[in-house]
Amino acid sequence: MSQKRIILCFSLLLLCIGALTHAQAQSLKWVPPETRIGSIDASGSANESLRVSPDSKRVAYTAKTGNKSFVVIDGKEGKRYDGILRASGPIFSPDSKRVAYGAETGTKQVIVVDGKEGKQYDGIATPGPIFSPDSKHLAYAIVSGSKSFVIVDGKEGKRYNGIINFGGGRIVFDSADSLHYLALKGTGIYLVQENIKR
Repeated sequence: MSQKRIILCFSLLLLCIGALTHAQAQSLKWVPPETRIGSIDASGSANESLRVSPDSKRVAYTAKTGNKSFVVIDGKEGKRYDGILRASGPIFSPDSKRVAYGAETGTKQVIVVDGKEGKQYDGIATPGPIFSPDSKHLAYAIVSGSKSFVIVDGKEGKRYNGIINFGGGRIVFDSADSLHYLALKGTGIYLVQENIKR
């Protein structure tokens, strides 16, 4: 066998090995790992209300069937209501373990926390429920008749003419067990600071 033929055979062998290697590389393309955490009904308002937990392992959204609305959390449908308040959730707690949202039942509104309904009121103020940084406490402002007040862990606070939720006004947790907000009393605006008793 001449030296030219040996070089030609060797070149063909290298060409075949290269083609085989390329074909195997194409069939073994790397696929990033993925974990299914839920599913959504792409029709309706699910896309607008979709919320993903801070740890990215849970999902919640609002859905509607007929004239009733409900919240779907991790694929499980919740209780049917006359409406789910758009500005009031669903929201996840910072540790991703808890979920809260506002719902309408007849002419009243209610906050639902971890699947349990609170007391019904005339209205829930925007922006709705807020979790403390440690996820243990929940606060929100409500309207009852001509008065407004803040509820922390289901306990009603002092009555005011209004809780300011515009122009930067909102309920703010300063720490895991203290919060503040602005309230109207007569013609005055007051800074209200509350410590949560454990």
